[in-house]
Amino acid sequence: MSNFNENNFSQAPGAYGSVGAGGQFDPATFFKKPQVVVRLISLLFAIIVAGCVGSQGWEAIDCKFNKSPSTCNFAVFMGTVTCIIICVFLVFDVLFDNISNVIKRKYIVIADLISSALTTFLWLACFSNLVDKWKNVTNLKKTSSEGESALQATIAFSFFSIITFGILTGLAVKRYREGVTGGDMQGPSDYNTPDPFANPEESFTP
Repeated sequence: MSNFNENNFSQAPGAYGSVGAGGQFDPATFFKKPQVVVRLISLLFAIIVAGCVGSQGWEAIDCKFNKSPSTCNFAVFMGTVTCIIICVFLVFDVLFDNISNVIKRKYIVIADLISSALTTFLWLACFSNLVDKWKNVTNLKKTSSEGESALQATIAFSFFSIITFGILTGLAVKRYREGVTGGDMQGPSDYNTPDPFANPEESFTP
C-alpha cells in the first residue's frame, strides 16, 4: 500500500491539468493555456484600474468618487494586490508541468481556486462601491472630461475584472475535478506494485 501511495500520489503526470512533468518549457504552449490568457487579461484590467484612480481619481486631497478616500484607496489596493496575485500564479503556471508531486499540484490548484473566488468577491465589492459613490457625486461639473472618462473606465474595468476572475475560478474548479477524477485514481506506475482497486479473485494465481 505504501508503494501505491508513493507511485500514484507523487507521480501522476496528467493530474490537475498538467500535461506531464519533465518536459522543457514551451512559450507557445504556455501562452495558449486558458488560465494564462485570462490571467494576462486580468493583469491588464488591474493595471488600468489602479492607474486611472492613481492619476485621475484625486482632486487635491479629495477623492473624486463623492469625496470618499476609502473608495479610491480600495480601488488602488485591489489593482495592486491583483497584480501581485496574478504574477505569483503565473510563476506557478510556468513551473506547474514540471512538478511531479501530485499533492503539491493539488495545493497549488486549491490555492488558485480560493484566491480567484475571493478576488472575484472583492472586485464585486469594489465595483459596487465605485458605482454607488459615482451615482452620489453632486459636483460633476468640476470634473474634467478627461478625468470623468478615467473614472468611468475604473468602474468599467472593475466590472470586467469580476468576469475574468469568475472565469479563473471556473477554470480552477475544472482543474481540481480533473485531478480528483484522473490523477488520484490512476493505477500503479509499474507492474510490480499491487493495485488495491483490482479484484483479488482476478489477481489470484494458484
